[in-house]
Amino acid sequence: MITEGFGSRLAFGIVSFALPLYASSLGMSLAAIGLLLSTNLAVAIAL
Repeated sequence: MITEGFGSRLAFGIVSFALPLYASSLGMSLAAIGLLLSTNLAVAIAL
């Protein structure tokens, strides 16, 4: 149970770090990247 919790938090941290970099490389605007991150956070909180 501890390993699963650690793994999910680690995955969320990696996604939170890599997602804006990937979106920026795709040419998304700063506002779109912010919306993408806030959506990601809302889904993480809901689940």
